[in-house]
Amino acid sequence: MFGNASFEDMLLLQIKHGKRNGASFSDWILKKRTLSIAALIISNVSTVDFYDLETAIYFHCVPDQYKWFIKSYAIPMEEAAIHPEKFAETLDEYLKNCCVTIERNSWYREFYDFCTIIMKERMTKQKRRYKDIISAYISLLMQQSAYFTRSKIEYSIYGILESGEPLYQKCIHPYLDLGVYDLEKDLIKDKVLNPQQLYEAFKKYGYEVHSLQEWAAINSMNMTYENNTFRMVPYIDERTAFVAIDDPYVPYSLHFPRIWKKTDVYQECLKERNYLLPASGITASYVNAGDICEIRFIETIYDNEIVMLYRVSTYGNGQFSGYYYTKSDVFYSIYEESIGPMHEQIKNFVLENYMLLTCDYEIRNKRNHAIRQTEDLAGEFHYPDQPLVLYKYRSAVRSKTASKKRYVEQIYHKEDYQEEIKTRVGYIRNLPPGQHASDTARQNAKQLGFKLAAGKTYVRSHTYRIYHKLKTNI
Repeated sequence: MFGNASFEDMLLLQIKHGKRNGASFSDWILKKRTLSIAALIISNVSTVDFYDLETAIYFHCVPDQYKWFIKSYAIPMEEAAIHPEKFAETLDEYLKNCCVTIERNSWYREFYDFCTIIMKERMTKQKRRYKDIISAYISLLMQQSAYFTRSKIEYSIYGILESGEPLYQKCIHPYLDLGVYDLEKDLIKDKVLNPQQLYEAFKKYGYEVHSLQEWAAINSMNMTYENNTFRMVPYIDERTAFVAIDDPYVPYSLHFPRIWKKTDVYQECLKERNYLLPASGITASYVNAGDICEIRFIETIYDNEIVMLYRVSTYGNGQFSGYYYTKSDVFYSIYEESIGPMHEQIKNFVLENYMLLTCDYEIRNKRNHAIRQTEDLAGEFHYPDQPLVLYKYRSAVRSKTASKKRYVEQIYHKEDYQEEIKTRVGYIRNLPPGQHASDTARQNAKQLGFKLAAGKTYVRSHTYRIYHKLKTNI
């Protein structure tokens, strides 16, 4: 849970600096959680040479709008290395102050875009000493994200609206750690607690826990979900929320489909795609694909690159999501840091489907292993190592009597549809009370000659795609 930090290190910091002292319940809980992150960061940077720390946390080749973030988060990282005790004591107040600045300027999108830059730094700075520092940096940013919902502690952010405002969802285990805080002094003193003590401590928060191992298993699922959700925030908006997780994944050894071709074959083919996915996305349902019963696919534009987002649903074991940068070949899955082949296996199957959906290709060998597209999952024959798939997409339908459009699912064969590109003109809209337009929205409006009044934002013009089924002569 706490990286290189020991459970005892975390408890000691909680006891020393985590007293409530009249704070509200949500402020107190947030401070306790921040102390846990402080223990992790101190552990990760404690043995690092200061030159390596400076090299790892200062990023020079970034746009100007991120300079504030670089300066702001380098300060506590340096403090953790030089004055760890002071760092732990003051981190809560420091993150609160940063949060107020971000909220005042509506820098939510900028913050999560900055987080994406740091994620990429982690991928490129492969030296172990750098990787540990960047991991600690990411933990700091994740905890900063928690302060955006400090007034509603049961919620977290899972995406950013086109207007720049956050999308919120309820946490799956908002009070999982409270039982540990109630027992922290006993855990330091006795090391091992009896099942009844644990049961009584966690029961009042809604959990049946009889051992720390049981708690750790629930916490592992919770952390997997929170990390996965955090990684997806920059890519999730009103349209792409189609792939947001609503059934958290329970980490276990997943049974994957067979491997038809090597992953680099799919990647090479995807460099010359012939089709785009429908704008509303694709839902793929499977038979004989291991533990995978469904994958959702949708494309978005991020950092001048088409990014394919996906969400995998398993049989009775929840969902996880990820993304693929089509130009730079960056593929994220929840398994990327795990030991074993699972990351490469899910990457292989996801990209095989993406190739099938967007490329023209010929099946030259292993025909009985290739995915077979069908319109009848229950009745279609398949070979033992052959997955069956039914692809569907949502088509917008507006009736003559209803003012709102509704969506109907249609079976999707890429060859049977033609794409029409339409443009939606930009417009000014009202913001909810207390919210302000982001710098990006103000800049976009200024370029078009608009000055945004208080409580207004500008939604930029954008293109979108409509798919029409081709007419056939009978």
